[in-house]
Amino acid sequence: MLASTLVLVLGLPVMTWSTSPITDPIAAYKAHKASAKQRGIPFRLSFADWWRLWIGRWDERCAGAKLCMCRTDDRGAYEPGNVRIDTRAGNNADRARLRK
Repeated sequence: MLASTLVLVLGLPVMTWSTSPITDPIAAYKAHKASAKQRGIPFRLSFADWWRLWIGRWDERCAGAKLCMCRTDDRGAYEPGNVRIDTRAGNNADRARLRK
């Protein structure tokens, strides 16, 4: 059974779960930032910027990772104005289109 807690981070509501760190928004943000660094992609989103994109969609991200954060044309930094939330299928279709 998941034990959840609602907290405010930077004035924004954040639901945290105690049994899985990847469903914890703060842990997911840190993992995303670390993954971008490892891939050599600049990450210029504050937690507040990142969380604003996920509000109202977080459950779909956590439920089998149906949604993901995508960069426009899979280029540039993770930064405001260059990212969107889309399905994994949509992101993969963009990549395939760009490879042609």
